[in-house]
Amino acid sequence: EDQEPAAELLQRAKAGETVNLVTHYIARDEQRRWFDVIANGIADGSQRIIIVARDITHQKKTEEQALWMAQHDSLTGLPNRSVLQKRLDLLLSRADHASANVLLILHVDNFKAINDTLGHDAGDAMLSIFADRLRTALDGGDLVARTGGDEFAVILSNCQEEHLGSVAERIFAQLSEPFVHEGRLLQCAASIGASFIPRDGRTRSEIMKAADIALYAAKAGGRGQLKVFEPAMLDEVERHQTMISSARNALQRDAILPYYQPKVSLHTSQIVGFEALLRWHDLEGSLRGPDVLKAALGDPALGNALSDRMIENVLRDVQDWLGAGIEFGHVAINVPAVDFRTDCFAERLLAKLDQCAVPTSCIQIEVTEAVFLGRGADEVETALKRLSARGVRIALDDFGTGYASLSHLNHFPVDLLKIDK
Repeated sequence: EDQEPAAELLQRAKAGETVNLVTHYIARDEQRRWFDVIANGIADGSQRIIIVARDITHQKKTEEQALWMAQHDSLTGLPNRSVLQKRLDLLLSRADHASANVLLILHVDNFKAINDTLGHDAGDAMLSIFADRLRTALDGGDLVARTGGDEFAVILSNCQEEHLGSVAERIFAQLSEPFVHEGRLLQCAASIGASFIPRDGRTRSEIMKAADIALYAAKAGGRGQLKVFEPAMLDEVERHQTMISSARNALQRDAILPYYQPKVSLHTSQIVGFEALLRWHDLEGSLRGPDVLKAALGDPALGNALSDRMIENVLRDVQDWLGAGIEFGHVAINVPAVDFRTDCFAERLLAKLDQCAVPTSCIQIEVTEAVFLGRGADEVETALKRLSARGVRIALDDFGTGYASLSHLNHFPVDLLKIDK
């Protein structure tokens, strides 16, 4: 295939130019060999040509490897975000409303818990197996990419909306088979958000944003499912972002404060203690409840910050009451599941009590059944037992509303039940 350009270059060399051509051939060992051929006419009027061929096979392979690495993920071998973006741009440039291409964004469910509890080797094994199974579930013409961390993307070609469900079923079926890593049985699971090209956007960013919003809806709906983008989902995302922003702002302004709800004994009609309820002042000075910050309470970083601020404020009040000789019984503090996902929660709380000289008998911890479920239950049990051993009483809140199991009452150091209304 290089004969015609080579003949042209020879004519130019005869005319006195120095020319070169990069070409190749298949050697006897079936390997492709690359050469940089330089042709230079001799300036003696004889039209003779000196040709020098330099073997650049190693250089070519290095260039090809560098190009491959620039376009692929080194762990899974899948194309990367750059390749995905170029494919989306190409599809959008050719798209019309009769075409049926779909972008899927997939997140590995509970990946952080795998990394944190079993180590990065287990996390890498999970990602590699996830990638292999995703490829197996899809057709050869579909693009499968890893876009970073535990996020993958797929572009489905010629996929009508009525067929998308069966594609998702194939993906979930492939992922559902457990695998063994260093003697532990692990399971891949994913949440999937989908957007249609070009129905859900005329630009790459619009299409990707639509799929991300659908993914958020899939996670909020309980994970392990597919959600297709709908415009109404934008409202939910905006509410979520408003909650996150409000929480950050309230923390910065130190606008988080506990309000104390009295606990009354029905036997004596006496106040025996209080529950600390999270309240905060918005920018207009109005007092708001925790429902307006619900999304932030489940966020690992913000949830911990809100909880820490509440505990600090409660302990400061308790310290003042003790110093003033005020009888208050005890104060119950709600501790969300997100607090137990961080290291040493029990140790940090006990250290704060010691620092403020607050007896552990003055504090109760209220948890919901959610802290007992899923990965990390052993760490939760250890933390609660450590608190209980130091005299902090444990209350199980909203008992009877969700995943109630009487075995929890035997397995965990629960002192009190708060039965839901």
